[in-house]
Amino acid sequence: MTTLGRERARGDVLEDARPFDLLITGGHVLDGAGQPGQVTDIGIRDGRIVALGVLKGKPARECIEAEGLIVAPGFIDIHAHSDVSLLLNPVDEPRLWQGVTTVVFSNCGLGFAPATERSLAMLKRTYAGVFGYWESPWRGGSVRQYLDLFADRTAVNVAYLIPHAAVRAMVLGLEGRAATEREVAQMVDLVHQAMEDGAFGLSVGLAYAPMRWATRDELCALLRAVREGGGFFAIHLRDYFGGLFDALAEALALAEEADVPVQISHLQAAGRKNWGKAEALLEMLDRARERGVDVTVDSYPYMAGSTFLHALLPEWAQAGDAEAILARLRDPTMRRRVVAELNVASRDWGSVIISGLSSVKNQSLVGRSLQEIAEAGTVSIGEALVRLLLEEDLHVSIVSHHGDEADVCRILQYPFHMIGSDG
Repeated sequence: MTTLGRERARGDVLEDARPFDLLITGGHVLDGAGQPGQVTDIGIRDGRIVALGVLKGKPARECIEAEGLIVAPGFIDIHAHSDVSLLLNPVDEPRLWQGVTTVVFSNCGLGFAPATERSLAMLKRTYAGVFGYWESPWRGGSVRQYLDLFADRTAVNVAYLIPHAAVRAMVLGLEGRAATEREVAQMVDLVHQAMEDGAFGLSVGLAYAPMRWATRDELCALLRAVREGGGFFAIHLRDYFGGLFDALAEALALAEEADVPVQISHLQAAGRKNWGKAEALLEMLDRARERGVDVTVDSYPYMAGSTFLHALLPEWAQAGDAEAILARLRDPTMRRRVVAELNVASRDWGSVIISGLSSVKNQSLVGRSLQEIAEAGTVSIGEALVRLLLEEDLHVSIVSHHGDEADVCRILQYPFHMIGSDG
């Protein structure tokens, strides 16, 4: 991104007789610095803006007439899950069509590097509800080796965050327990190496297994390694519904204790009981900033979120890899317990929509809510959810409509905010 300096904005032109490689004329230029835009011409040479002002008629290899159009730096998608999609489609047309030129991933702690062959297989299998079943040149290795797969191939720039789940999986698999001191030290070493390999920071998802079992000591140790590497951490909060404010306080406390910048991922007031509380959330952020916490937020400009269906299982039922989760759901005693807990969960099941699954048999369920599916099958919500996970081998994604437009708009106006697609 290039901002327009004041001296250039007056129309000064660098003394260089060579033709421009590209001349953009008559566009309304917004430079991203927060100042009012202006109609001006832009001269570009060797990939850099070298002149601003009245340039029409100057020699150029290529000219674009932008009258009536906005000219701006490429947008940054600060919160994305492009870990697989960019490998499979390096051009990434959907983002380019929207003006996005830089993509930040992994997010929510979900990703695939660093990894061993074994840990990669576990991660791919467990998170197939989000990333699908995929094959690519990535077979495991360091963050540097992973980023090499994107170099000189993608049409967008890439900024990589170390996924906490991948680091944990390398050291203790997907076990649902606290790490030992020795295991924490191993994870710290992995984070140090990943930062040296080119990562911009760490992403954490405390709502997801196995990250939800990380202790405060583990998290702070990893965050200090990020700080030493000059990075930041992005956090998917532990809860966006009933425990939202406690979860935000936890994230801010981690940033304060580890003295590291924090990006709150897709900040939202989820669920009807939270609607209207965006202002209170932003006041918490302002108080933290007054204490010296370097906190920013991102959000998406819509009222729905997306994840994999088995993330809605009771916490204890999510421990371990995909095979361990499926084994619990097949066990009659454990299945009854899971179903019973889901049936009394405080959730608007009518707002949870099936958005993707793997079998042909169940394709008619895409676009229908869990409430509708349960009623059509004359079974309980818990039974419908467990049955679908078993039939689809956990490969089910959902969209949850839980936001309020007024809250979404208020968060979008926050000065320390960026938009992310979560896509």
